[in-house]
Amino acid sequence: MKKRILAMLLAGIMAVGLTACGSSESTTSTDSGTSTSTESTTPASDGATDAVEEAAFEGTREVVVGISADIKTWEPWGAYNIGRQNMAPMIYQNLTADIIDPDSWTMTHYDVMTESEEQIGERTYQIKIREGIVDSAGNAFTASDAIFSFEGCRAAGKMTQANAIESMELVDELTFNMTLTEAGNTEGNFEDICSAINMVTQASYEASADGMTSDPIGTGPMVLASYTSGSDALLTKADSFWNEAANETKSTADGYCSMWDMSNIDQIHYVFITDEASMAIALENGEIDIARSISMEDKVLFEDNDAYTLFVEPEGSYGLAFNVSSNSPTSNLNLRMAIAYCIDSEGVLNAACDGDGEVAVSWSYPSFNDYQSAWESEEYFDYNLDTAKEYLDAYCAETGVAASSISLRLLLQSEDIAEGVASAIQYYVGELTGNPNTVKIMGYDRATTTQMKADATEYDLFIVNGQLVTRITSCYDWDSVANYAKNGWTIFHEEDNALQEKLLAAIEVETHSDETVYDFQAYVKDQCYHKNLIYANEYGAAASWIGDEDAHIGSKGCLNLGALSYDWNASGK
Repeated sequence: MKKRILAMLLAGIMAVGLTACGSSESTTSTDSGTSTSTESTTPASDGATDAVEEAAFEGTREVVVGISADIKTWEPWGAYNIGRQNMAPMIYQNLTADIIDPDSWTMTHYDVMTESEEQIGERTYQIKIREGIVDSAGNAFTASDAIFSFEGCRAAGKMTQANAIESMELVDELTFNMTLTEAGNTEGNFEDICSAINMVTQASYEASADGMTSDPIGTGPMVLASYTSGSDALLTKADSFWNEAANETKSTADGYCSMWDMSNIDQIHYVFITDEASMAIALENGEIDIARSISMEDKVLFEDNDAYTLFVEPEGSYGLAFNVSSNSPTSNLNLRMAIAYCIDSEGVLNAACDGDGEVAVSWSYPSFNDYQSAWESEEYFDYNLDTAKEYLDAYCAETGVAASSISLRLLLQSEDIAEGVASAIQYYVGELTGNPNTVKIMGYDRATTTQMKADATEYDLFIVNGQLVTRITSCYDWDSVANYAKNGWTIFHEEDNALQEKLLAAIEVETHSDETVYDFQAYVKDQCYHKNLIYANEYGAAASWIGDEDAHIGSKGCLNLGALSYDWNASGK
Protein backbone atom coordinates (compact mmCIF):
# COMPACT_ATOMS: atom_id res chain seq x y z
CA MET A 1 0.00 0.00 0.00
CA LYS A 2 2.86 2.41 0.77
CA LYS A 3 4.19 2.02 -2.77
CA ARG A 4 0.77 2.77 -4.21
CA ILE A 5 0.46 5.90 -2.08
CA LEU A 6 3.87 7.21 -3.03
CA ALA A 7 3.26 6.49 -6.69
CA MET A 8 0.06 8.49 -6.57
CA LEU A 9 1.82 11.37 -4.88
CA LEU A 10 4.76 11.43 -7.26
CA ALA A 11 2.40 11.26 -10.22
CA GLY A 12 0.74 14.43 -8.94
CA ILE A 13 -2.64 12.79 -8.62
CA MET A 14 -3.38 14.70 -5.47
CA ALA A 15 -4.48 18.05 -6.79
CA VAL A 16 -7.25 20.56 -6.30
CA GLY A 17 -10.59 19.22 -7.44
CA LEU A 18 -10.09 15.55 -6.60
CA THR A 19 -13.44 14.27 -5.50
CA ALA A 20 -13.86 12.04 -2.47
CA CYS A 21 -15.91 8.91 -2.85
CA GLY A 22 -18.99 8.67 -0.72
CA SER A 23 -20.56 10.93 1.84
CA SER A 24 -22.81 10.44 4.81
CA GLU A 25 -25.91 12.34 5.70
CA SER A 26 -25.50 14.57 8.72
CA THR A 27 -27.98 16.18 11.04
CA THR A 28 -27.76 18.52 14.00
CA SER A 29 -28.54 17.01 17.37
CA THR A 30 -29.12 18.72 20.69
CA ASP A 31 -27.23 17.82 23.86
CA SER A 32 -27.87 14.27 24.93
CA GLY A 33 -28.28 15.09 28.61
CA THR A 34 -29.21 12.02 30.66
CA SER A 35 -31.05 9.09 29.17
CA THR A 36 -34.52 7.98 30.13
CA SER A 37 -36.76 5.25 28.85
CA THR A 38 -39.26 5.99 26.10
CA GLU A 39 -42.56 4.47 25.03
CA SER A 40 -41.53 4.10 21.43
CA THR A 41 -41.02 1.17 19.17
CA THR A 42 -37.78 0.55 17.38
CA PRO A 43 -37.53 2.16 13.92
CA ALA A 44 -37.40 -0.21 11.00
CA SER A 45 -33.74 0.65 10.44
CA ASP A 46 -32.84 -0.80 13.85
CA GLY A 47 -33.04 -4.20 12.27
CA ALA A 48 -36.23 -6.15 12.81
CA THR A 49 -34.77 -9.50 11.78
CA ASP A 50 -37.74 -11.51 10.55
CA ALA A 51 -36.79 -12.78 7.09
CA VAL A 52 -39.46 -13.11 4.45
CA GLU A 53 -39.32 -16.74 3.38
CA GLU A 54 -41.49 -18.62 0.94
CA ALA A 55 -41.23 -21.81 2.97
CA ALA A 56 -40.13 -22.69 6.47
CA PHE A 57 -36.43 -23.42 6.75
CA GLU A 58 -35.80 -26.74 8.46
CA GLY A 59 -32.01 -26.72 8.83
CA THR A 60 -29.76 -25.17 11.43
CA ARG A 61 -29.65 -21.42 10.98
CA GLU A 62 -25.91 -20.96 11.42
CA VAL A 63 -24.03 -17.87 10.28
CA VAL A 64 -20.26 -18.23 9.88
CA VAL A 65 -18.35 -15.01 10.59
CA GLY A 66 -14.69 -14.41 9.82
CA ILE A 67 -13.02 -12.02 12.27
CA SER A 68 -9.41 -10.92 12.39
CA ALA A 69 -8.59 -11.66 16.04
CA ASP A 70 -9.11 -14.35 18.64
CA ILE A 71 -10.79 -13.19 21.85
CA LYS A 72 -8.05 -15.12 23.77
CA THR A 73 -9.99 -15.10 27.05
CA TRP A 74 -13.73 -15.05 27.76
CA GLU A 75 -13.46 -13.29 31.11
CA PRO A 76 -16.04 -10.49 31.15
CA TRP A 77 -13.57 -7.66 31.73
CA GLY A 78 -10.63 -8.72 29.61
CA ALA A 79 -8.47 -6.51 27.42
CA TYR A 80 -10.03 -5.12 24.27
CA ASN A 81 -9.40 -6.69 20.89
CA ILE A 82 -11.46 -7.24 17.72
CA GLY A 83 -12.48 -10.69 18.88
CA ARG A 84 -13.85 -9.37 22.15
CA GLN A 85 -15.53 -6.44 20.41
CA ASN A 86 -17.54 -8.73 18.14
CA MET A 87 -18.09 -11.92 20.15
CA ALA A 88 -18.44 -10.97 23.80
CA PRO A 89 -21.69 -8.94 23.33
CA MET A 90 -23.51 -12.08 22.21
CA ILE A 91 -22.98 -13.52 25.71
CA TYR A 92 -22.41 -10.53 27.97
CA GLN A 93 -24.83 -7.60 27.82
CA ASN A 94 -24.29 -4.00 28.83
CA LEU A 95 -26.79 -1.94 30.78
CA THR A 96 -27.44 0.28 27.75
CA ALA A 97 -26.45 0.61 24.10
CA ASP A 98 -25.83 3.55 21.77
CA ILE A 99 -26.12 2.66 18.10
CA ILE A 100 -25.96 4.74 14.93
CA ASP A 101 -29.29 4.84 13.12
CA PRO A 102 -28.45 4.12 9.47
CA ASP A 103 -31.19 6.42 8.15
CA SER A 104 -30.65 9.58 10.20
CA TRP A 105 -26.97 8.89 10.97
CA THR A 106 -27.47 9.96 14.57
CA MET A 107 -26.86 7.98 17.73
CA THR A 108 -29.91 6.23 19.16
CA HIS A 109 -29.88 5.35 22.86
CA TYR A 110 -31.36 2.07 24.12
CA ASP A 111 -32.20 1.23 27.71
CA VAL A 112 -31.59 -2.52 27.60
CA MET A 113 -31.03 -3.90 31.09
CA THR A 114 -32.17 -0.60 32.62
CA GLU A 115 -35.55 1.06 32.81
CA SER A 116 -33.96 4.47 33.20
CA GLU A 117 -30.86 6.45 34.17
CA GLU A 118 -31.27 9.82 35.84
CA GLN A 119 -28.79 12.42 37.04
CA ILE A 120 -29.73 13.21 40.65
CA GLY A 121 -26.70 15.25 41.73
CA GLU A 122 -23.75 17.12 40.33
CA ARG A 123 -21.83 13.87 39.75
CA THR A 124 -24.36 11.24 40.84
CA TYR A 125 -26.65 9.15 38.63
CA GLN A 126 -29.47 6.82 39.65
CA ILE A 127 -29.88 3.63 37.63
CA LYS A 128 -33.02 1.49 37.65
CA ILE A 129 -32.59 -2.15 36.56
CA ARG A 130 -35.41 -3.94 34.72
CA GLU A 131 -37.33 -6.67 36.50
CA GLY A 132 -37.04 -10.27 35.44
CA ILE A 133 -33.48 -10.33 34.10
CA VAL A 134 -31.77 -13.70 34.50
CA ASP A 135 -28.51 -15.06 33.08
CA SER A 136 -28.17 -18.25 31.07
CA ALA A 137 -27.63 -20.23 34.30
CA GLY A 138 -30.96 -19.00 35.68
CA ASN A 139 -29.54 -16.57 38.25
CA ALA A 140 -31.46 -13.30 38.69
CA PHE A 141 -29.66 -10.07 37.83
CA THR A 142 -30.24 -7.20 40.26
CA ALA A 143 -28.74 -3.84 41.15
CA SER A 144 -26.20 -5.50 43.44
CA ASP A 145 -25.00 -7.58 40.48
CA ALA A 146 -24.52 -4.40 38.46
CA ILE A 147 -22.41 -2.94 41.25
CA PHE A 148 -20.48 -6.21 41.45
CA SER A 149 -19.79 -6.05 37.70
CA PHE A 150 -18.57 -2.46 37.76
CA GLU A 151 -16.33 -3.17 40.75
CA GLY A 152 -15.00 -6.31 39.08
CA CYS A 153 -14.18 -4.35 35.94
CA ARG A 154 -12.41 -1.68 37.94
CA ALA A 155 -10.39 -4.32 39.81
CA ALA A 156 -9.42 -6.03 36.54
CA GLY A 157 -7.85 -2.77 35.39
CA LYS A 158 -8.34 -3.40 31.65
CA MET A 159 -10.96 -0.73 30.86
CA THR A 160 -10.31 2.94 31.55
CA GLN A 161 -14.03 3.73 31.73
CA ALA A 162 -14.24 2.09 35.16
CA ASN A 163 -11.66 4.52 36.55
CA ALA A 164 -14.25 7.31 36.32
CA ILE A 165 -16.41 5.65 38.99
CA GLU A 166 -15.84 7.12 42.45
CA SER A 167 -18.46 5.15 44.39
CA MET A 168 -21.72 3.20 44.13
CA GLU A 169 -24.58 2.84 46.58
CA LEU A 170 -27.39 0.27 46.60
CA VAL A 171 -30.82 1.88 46.93
CA ASP A 172 -33.06 -1.17 46.64
CA GLU A 173 -33.08 -4.51 44.83
CA LEU A 174 -33.33 -2.92 41.40
CA THR A 175 -31.91 0.56 41.99
CA PHE A 176 -28.44 1.92 42.70
CA ASN A 177 -26.60 5.22 42.55
CA MET A 178 -23.28 5.83 40.82
CA THR A 179 -21.06 8.81 41.61
CA LEU A 180 -18.32 9.70 39.17
CA THR A 181 -15.01 11.30 39.99
CA GLU A 182 -14.68 15.01 39.34
CA ALA A 183 -12.42 14.37 36.34
CA GLY A 184 -14.62 11.53 35.15
CA ASN A 185 -17.86 13.49 35.03
CA THR A 186 -17.40 14.69 31.46
CA GLU A 187 -20.01 14.72 28.72
CA GLY A 188 -20.76 11.21 27.45
CA ASN A 189 -18.65 9.45 30.09
CA PHE A 190 -21.57 8.11 32.12
CA GLU A 191 -23.21 6.81 28.94
CA ASP A 192 -19.89 5.25 27.93
CA ILE A 193 -19.61 3.43 31.25
CA CYS A 194 -23.12 2.01 30.98
CA SER A 195 -22.71 0.87 27.39
CA ALA A 196 -19.16 -0.52 27.57
CA ILE A 197 -18.82 -2.62 30.73
CA ASN A 198 -20.11 -6.20 30.65
CA MET A 199 -22.64 -7.38 33.20
CA VAL A 200 -22.66 -10.71 35.06
CA THR A 201 -24.45 -12.08 38.10
CA GLN A 202 -22.29 -12.45 41.18
CA ALA A 203 -23.64 -15.97 41.70
CA SER A 204 -22.51 -17.22 38.29
CA TYR A 205 -19.16 -15.44 38.44
CA GLU A 206 -18.27 -16.83 41.85
CA ALA A 207 -19.38 -20.32 40.75
CA SER A 208 -16.86 -20.20 37.90
CA ALA A 209 -13.61 -21.99 38.64
CA ASP A 210 -11.54 -19.61 36.50
CA GLY A 211 -13.33 -16.26 36.60
CA MET A 212 -15.26 -17.13 33.43
CA THR A 213 -12.05 -17.30 31.42
CA SER A 214 -13.33 -20.43 29.67
CA ASP A 215 -16.97 -20.73 30.78
CA PRO A 216 -18.68 -17.36 30.26
CA ILE A 217 -22.16 -16.94 31.71
CA GLY A 218 -24.02 -13.77 30.82
CA THR A 219 -27.53 -12.46 30.32
CA GLY A 220 -27.25 -12.44 26.50
CA PRO A 221 -29.11 -14.71 24.07
CA MET A 222 -26.13 -16.94 23.20
CA VAL A 223 -23.87 -19.35 25.11
CA LEU A 224 -20.41 -20.66 24.31
CA ALA A 225 -20.66 -24.20 22.90
CA SER A 226 -17.01 -24.71 21.89
CA TYR A 227 -13.80 -22.75 21.55
CA THR A 228 -10.43 -23.59 20.05
CA SER A 229 -7.78 -21.00 20.79
CA GLY A 230 -6.43 -19.44 17.62
CA SER A 231 -8.99 -21.20 15.45
CA ASP A 232 -12.71 -20.68 16.08
CA ALA A 233 -15.60 -20.39 18.51
CA LEU A 234 -19.16 -21.69 18.28
CA LEU A 235 -21.97 -19.86 20.03
CA THR A 236 -25.43 -21.42 20.23
CA LYS A 237 -28.76 -20.02 21.29
CA ALA A 238 -29.36 -20.18 25.03
CA ASP A 239 -32.20 -22.38 26.27
CA SER A 240 -34.04 -19.20 27.20
CA PHE A 241 -33.41 -15.47 26.96
CA TRP A 242 -34.86 -13.11 29.54
CA ASN A 243 -36.00 -10.58 26.95
CA GLU A 244 -37.70 -12.75 24.34
CA ALA A 245 -40.89 -10.71 24.85
CA ALA A 246 -39.13 -7.57 23.61
CA ASN A 247 -37.80 -9.49 20.61
CA GLU A 248 -41.41 -10.30 19.79
CA THR A 249 -42.79 -6.77 20.21
CA LYS A 250 -39.68 -4.89 19.00
CA SER A 251 -40.58 -2.29 21.65
CA THR A 252 -37.76 -0.23 23.09
CA ALA A 253 -39.94 0.38 26.14
CA ASP A 254 -39.52 -3.34 26.86
CA GLY A 255 -35.76 -3.13 26.43
CA TYR A 256 -35.57 -4.17 22.79
CA CYS A 257 -32.30 -3.66 20.95
CA SER A 258 -31.39 -5.48 17.75
CA MET A 259 -27.96 -6.33 19.19
CA TRP A 260 -29.57 -9.06 21.29
CA ASP A 261 -32.28 -10.22 18.88
CA MET A 262 -31.28 -13.72 17.76
CA SER A 263 -34.82 -14.59 16.66
CA ASN A 264 -33.58 -15.63 13.24
CA ILE A 265 -30.26 -17.26 14.21
CA ASP A 266 -29.62 -20.62 15.90
CA GLN A 267 -25.86 -20.45 16.17
CA ILE A 268 -22.90 -18.25 15.29
CA HIS A 269 -19.61 -19.78 14.21
CA TYR A 270 -16.71 -17.34 14.48
CA VAL A 271 -13.58 -18.23 12.51
CA PHE A 272 -10.34 -16.36 13.26
CA ILE A 273 -8.57 -15.22 10.07
CA THR A 274 -5.81 -12.72 10.71
CA ASP A 275 -4.84 -12.08 7.08
CA GLU A 276 -7.25 -9.87 5.10
CA ALA A 277 -6.43 -11.53 1.78
CA SER A 278 -7.23 -14.93 3.31
CA MET A 279 -10.45 -13.46 4.69
CA ALA A 280 -11.56 -12.43 1.21
CA ILE A 281 -10.66 -15.83 -0.23
CA ALA A 282 -12.62 -17.60 2.51
CA LEU A 283 -15.72 -15.58 1.64
CA GLU A 284 -15.29 -16.23 -2.07
CA ASN A 285 -14.92 -19.96 -1.42
CA GLY A 286 -18.02 -20.07 0.79
CA GLU A 287 -16.02 -21.05 3.88
CA ILE A 288 -17.50 -18.08 5.75
CA ASP A 289 -20.76 -16.18 5.28
CA ILE A 290 -19.51 -12.81 6.56
CA ALA A 291 -16.04 -11.28 6.40
CA ARG A 292 -15.97 -8.75 9.24
CA SER A 293 -13.13 -6.85 7.55
CA ILE A 294 -11.65 -6.80 4.08
CA SER A 295 -8.91 -4.65 2.62
CA MET A 296 -9.54 -1.70 0.32
CA GLU A 297 -7.75 -3.63 -2.38
CA ASP A 298 -10.14 -6.60 -2.01
CA LYS A 299 -13.23 -4.41 -1.87
CA VAL A 300 -13.48 -4.52 -5.68
CA LEU A 301 -14.19 -8.25 -5.48
CA PHE A 302 -17.46 -7.68 -3.66
CA GLU A 303 -18.85 -4.28 -4.65
CA ASP A 304 -21.29 -4.19 -7.56
CA ASN A 305 -21.35 -7.99 -7.37
CA ASP A 306 -24.79 -9.58 -7.00
CA ALA A 307 -23.28 -12.55 -5.18
CA TYR A 308 -22.25 -10.41 -2.21
CA THR A 309 -23.35 -7.71 0.18
CA LEU A 310 -20.81 -5.00 1.01
CA PHE A 311 -20.58 -3.45 4.50
CA VAL A 312 -19.22 0.09 4.78
CA GLU A 313 -18.48 1.93 8.01
CA PRO A 314 -16.28 4.80 9.24
CA GLU A 315 -12.89 3.52 10.36
CA GLY A 316 -11.69 6.66 12.11
CA SER A 317 -10.84 10.33 11.77
CA TYR A 318 -7.34 11.52 10.92
CA GLY A 319 -6.15 15.01 11.77
CA LEU A 320 -2.92 16.98 12.10
CA ALA A 321 -1.96 18.45 15.48
CA PHE A 322 0.81 21.01 15.94
CA ASN A 323 3.35 21.15 18.74
CA VAL A 324 3.19 24.84 19.71
CA SER A 325 5.77 24.72 22.48
CA SER A 326 9.05 26.58 22.27
CA ASN A 327 10.70 23.27 21.34
CA SER A 328 9.23 23.36 17.84
CA PRO A 329 9.23 25.72 14.84
CA THR A 330 5.45 25.20 14.75
CA SER A 331 5.22 27.41 17.82
CA ASN A 332 4.90 30.11 15.15
CA LEU A 333 1.28 30.71 14.09
CA ASN A 334 2.22 31.78 10.57
CA LEU A 335 4.02 28.49 9.94
CA ARG A 336 1.07 26.50 11.32
CA MET A 337 -1.35 28.40 9.09
CA ALA A 338 0.90 27.86 6.08
CA ILE A 339 0.94 24.12 6.67
CA ALA A 340 -2.81 23.94 7.32
CA TYR A 341 -3.65 25.74 4.06
CA CYS A 342 -1.14 23.83 1.92
CA ILE A 343 -2.68 20.42 2.68
CA ASP A 344 -5.55 19.38 0.42
CA SER A 345 -7.80 17.12 2.48
CA GLU A 346 -9.41 15.65 -0.62
CA GLY A 347 -5.97 14.77 -1.91
CA VAL A 348 -5.15 13.16 1.44
CA LEU A 349 -8.34 11.10 1.23
CA ASN A 350 -7.50 9.91 -2.26
CA ALA A 351 -3.89 9.14 -1.40
CA ALA A 352 -4.52 7.40 1.92
CA CYS A 353 -7.65 5.42 1.10
CA ASP A 354 -8.56 5.79 -2.56
CA GLY A 355 -11.24 8.35 -1.73
CA ASP A 356 -13.16 5.95 0.49
CA GLY A 357 -14.46 8.26 3.18
CA GLU A 358 -15.11 11.96 3.67
CA VAL A 359 -13.29 15.24 4.09
CA ALA A 360 -13.57 16.61 7.62
CA VAL A 361 -14.83 20.14 8.27
CA SER A 362 -14.21 20.16 12.02
CA TRP A 363 -12.67 18.17 14.84
CA SER A 364 -15.86 16.17 15.31
CA TYR A 365 -18.10 13.73 13.43
CA PRO A 366 -21.67 14.02 12.06
CA SER A 367 -23.10 11.19 14.21
CA PHE A 368 -21.92 12.75 17.48
CA ASN A 369 -24.69 14.28 19.54
CA ASP A 370 -22.86 17.61 19.78
CA TYR A 371 -21.91 17.95 16.11
CA GLN A 372 -22.76 21.44 14.82
CA SER A 373 -24.23 21.72 11.33
CA ALA A 374 -22.91 25.29 11.13
CA TRP A 375 -19.43 23.85 10.66
CA GLU A 376 -20.41 22.53 7.24
CA SER A 377 -20.84 26.01 5.78
CA GLU A 378 -17.72 27.56 7.31
CA GLU A 379 -14.25 27.85 5.83
CA TYR A 380 -11.98 25.22 7.38
CA PHE A 381 -8.40 25.63 6.16
CA ASP A 382 -9.62 25.02 2.61
CA TYR A 383 -6.71 24.11 0.38
CA ASN A 384 -5.16 27.30 -1.03
CA LEU A 385 -1.51 27.24 -2.00
CA ASP A 386 -1.39 31.01 -2.56
CA THR A 387 -2.69 31.66 0.94
CA ALA A 388 -0.27 29.09 2.33
CA LYS A 389 2.65 30.82 0.63
CA GLU A 390 1.61 34.18 2.06
CA TYR A 391 1.73 32.73 5.57
CA LEU A 392 5.04 31.00 4.80
CA ASP A 393 6.54 34.25 3.52
CA ALA A 394 5.43 35.98 6.72
CA TYR A 395 7.07 33.24 8.80
CA CYS A 396 10.34 33.45 6.87
CA ALA A 397 10.40 37.27 7.11
CA GLU A 398 9.69 37.13 10.83
CA THR A 399 12.27 34.46 11.68
CA GLY A 400 14.88 34.83 8.96
CA VAL A 401 14.56 31.14 8.16
CA ALA A 402 14.68 30.08 4.51
CA ALA A 403 11.67 28.02 3.44
CA SER A 404 13.83 25.25 2.01
CA SER A 405 15.69 24.82 5.31
CA ILE A 406 12.60 24.20 7.45
CA SER A 407 12.74 20.77 9.10
CA LEU A 408 9.72 19.13 10.74
CA ARG A 409 9.23 15.79 12.50
CA LEU A 410 5.86 14.06 11.93
CA LEU A 411 4.96 11.47 14.60
CA LEU A 412 2.30 8.81 14.08
CA GLN A 413 1.24 5.37 15.20
CA SER A 414 2.12 3.09 12.29
CA GLU A 415 -0.78 1.59 10.34
CA ASP A 416 -1.72 1.77 6.68
CA ILE A 417 -4.11 4.72 6.61
CA ALA A 418 -2.06 6.85 9.02
CA GLU A 419 1.04 6.16 6.94
CA GLY A 420 -0.85 7.20 3.81
CA VAL A 421 -1.95 10.42 5.51
CA ALA A 422 1.64 11.07 6.58
CA SER A 423 2.97 10.56 3.05
CA ALA A 424 0.39 13.01 1.71
CA ILE A 425 1.31 15.62 4.33
CA GLN A 426 4.99 15.16 3.50
CA TYR A 427 4.22 15.71 -0.18
CA TYR A 428 2.12 18.84 0.30
CA VAL A 429 4.50 20.52 2.73
CA GLY A 430 7.37 19.72 0.38
CA GLU A 431 5.48 21.40 -2.45
CA LEU A 432 5.04 24.46 -0.24
CA THR A 433 8.68 24.80 0.86
CA GLY A 434 10.32 23.54 -2.32
CA ASN A 435 12.07 20.84 -0.31
CA PRO A 436 10.53 17.33 -0.46
CA ASN A 437 12.47 16.40 2.67
CA THR A 438 10.98 19.13 4.86
CA VAL A 439 8.88 16.58 6.76
CA LYS A 440 10.50 13.55 8.33
CA ILE A 441 7.97 10.76 8.97
CA MET A 442 8.39 8.92 12.29
CA GLY A 443 6.06 5.92 12.63
CA TYR A 444 6.15 3.70 15.71
CA ASP A 445 4.12 1.04 17.49
CA ARG A 446 1.34 2.07 19.84
CA ALA A 447 3.33 1.88 23.08
CA THR A 448 6.23 3.94 21.71
CA THR A 449 3.92 6.51 20.13
CA THR A 450 1.95 6.87 23.38
CA GLN A 451 5.15 7.58 25.26
CA MET A 452 6.58 9.99 22.69
CA LYS A 453 3.45 12.10 22.15
CA ALA A 454 3.57 13.21 25.79
CA ASP A 455 7.06 14.68 25.27
CA ALA A 456 7.22 18.16 23.75
CA THR A 457 10.75 17.58 22.48
CA GLU A 458 9.94 14.53 20.32
CA TYR A 459 7.92 15.92 17.41
CA ASP A 460 6.55 18.97 15.62
CA LEU A 461 3.50 17.44 13.95
CA PHE A 462 1.31 14.57 15.12
CA ILE A 463 -1.39 12.55 13.36
CA VAL A 464 -4.40 12.26 15.66
CA ASN A 465 -6.54 9.20 14.97
CA GLY A 466 -10.00 9.66 16.52
CA GLN A 467 -12.77 7.19 17.29
CA LEU A 468 -16.07 7.50 15.46
CA VAL A 469 -18.84 4.86 15.69
CA THR A 470 -17.67 3.73 19.14
CA ARG A 471 -18.35 7.14 20.73
CA ILE A 472 -21.32 9.46 21.08
CA THR A 473 -19.69 12.87 21.52
CA SER A 474 -16.82 15.02 20.29
CA CYS A 475 -15.72 15.39 23.90
CA TYR A 476 -14.09 11.96 24.11
CA ASP A 477 -11.30 12.74 21.66
CA TRP A 478 -10.95 16.31 22.88
CA ASP A 479 -10.62 15.16 26.49
CA SER A 480 -8.15 12.38 25.67
CA VAL A 481 -5.51 14.60 24.03
CA ALA A 482 -6.26 18.19 25.04
CA ASN A 483 -7.07 18.08 28.77
CA TYR A 484 -4.00 19.29 30.64
CA ALA A 485 -5.73 19.08 34.02
CA LYS A 486 -6.32 15.34 33.59
CA ASN A 487 -3.27 14.23 31.61
CA GLY A 488 -0.58 16.68 32.70
CA TRP A 489 0.09 17.42 29.00
CA THR A 490 -1.77 18.08 25.78
CA ILE A 491 -1.01 16.99 22.26
CA PHE A 492 -0.25 20.64 21.44
CA HIS A 493 2.10 21.16 24.42
CA GLU A 494 0.79 24.69 24.70
CA GLU A 495 0.78 27.03 27.68
CA ASP A 496 -2.69 28.38 27.03
CA ASN A 497 -5.10 28.83 29.90
CA ALA A 498 -7.82 29.94 27.53
CA LEU A 499 -7.70 26.59 25.72
CA GLN A 500 -8.08 24.68 29.00
CA GLU A 501 -10.97 26.86 30.11
CA LYS A 502 -12.80 26.43 26.82
CA LEU A 503 -12.15 22.69 26.83
CA LEU A 504 -13.55 22.22 30.32
CA ALA A 505 -16.59 24.33 29.45
CA ALA A 506 -17.21 22.07 26.45
CA ILE A 507 -16.67 18.69 28.09
CA GLU A 508 -18.04 19.10 31.61
CA VAL A 509 -21.62 17.91 32.01
CA GLU A 510 -22.92 21.05 33.69
CA THR A 511 -21.59 23.43 31.02
CA HIS A 512 -21.64 21.27 27.87
CA SER A 513 -23.83 22.96 25.24
CA ASP A 514 -23.91 23.81 21.56
CA GLU A 515 -22.35 27.16 22.43
CA THR A 516 -19.43 25.81 24.48
CA VAL A 517 -18.73 23.07 21.94
CA TYR A 518 -18.74 25.57 19.11
CA ASP A 519 -16.55 27.96 21.08
CA PHE A 520 -13.88 25.33 21.75
CA GLN A 521 -13.73 24.26 18.10
CA ALA A 522 -13.55 27.90 16.98
CA TYR A 523 -10.66 28.60 19.35
CA VAL A 524 -8.68 25.55 18.21
CA LYS A 525 -9.22 26.64 14.61
CA ASP A 526 -8.31 30.30 15.26
CA GLN A 527 -5.06 29.25 16.93
CA CYS A 528 -4.46 26.57 14.29
CA TYR A 529 -3.68 23.94 16.90
CA HIS A 530 -5.31 21.14 14.92
CA LYS A 531 -6.72 20.52 11.44
CA ASN A 532 -8.98 17.50 11.11
CA LEU A 533 -8.37 16.05 7.66
CA ILE A 534 -10.47 13.01 6.78
CA TYR A 535 -12.85 10.30 7.91
CA ALA A 536 -11.70 6.99 6.46
CA ASN A 537 -13.94 4.02 5.68
CA GLU A 538 -13.40 0.34 6.34
CA TYR A 539 -15.19 -2.60 4.76
CA GLY A 540 -16.69 -5.98 5.36
CA ALA A 541 -18.68 -8.24 3.07
CA ALA A 542 -21.21 -11.05 3.20
CA ALA A 543 -22.95 -13.56 0.98
CA SER A 544 -25.88 -12.03 -0.90
CA TRP A 545 -28.50 -13.94 1.12
CA ILE A 546 -27.58 -11.69 4.05
CA GLY A 547 -29.16 -8.23 3.85
CA ASP A 548 -29.99 -4.98 5.67
CA GLU A 549 -26.29 -4.17 5.53
CA ASP A 550 -26.77 -0.49 6.41
CA ALA A 551 -27.72 -1.52 9.95
CA HIS A 552 -24.69 -3.73 10.57
CA ILE A 553 -22.94 -1.36 13.03
CA GLY A 554 -23.78 -2.23 16.62
CA SER A 555 -22.86 -0.79 19.98
CA LYS A 556 -19.14 0.03 20.28
CA GLY A 557 -18.61 -1.04 16.68
CA CYS A 558 -19.72 -4.63 17.19
CA LEU A 559 -21.02 -6.45 14.11
CA ASN A 560 -24.77 -6.23 14.68
CA LEU A 561 -25.84 -9.69 13.57
CA GLY A 562 -29.31 -9.19 15.04
CA ALA A 563 -29.98 -6.24 12.72
CA LEU A 564 -29.17 -8.17 9.55
CA SER A 565 -31.71 -10.22 7.61
CA TYR A 566 -31.14 -13.79 6.48
CA ASP A 567 -32.74 -15.66 3.59
CA TRP A 568 -31.96 -19.10 4.95
CA ASN A 569 -33.61 -20.92 2.05
CA ALA A 570 -31.11 -19.23 -0.27
CA SER A 571 -28.14 -19.92 1.99
CA GLY A 572 -27.50 -23.47 0.81
CA LYS A 573 -27.30 -24.70 4.41
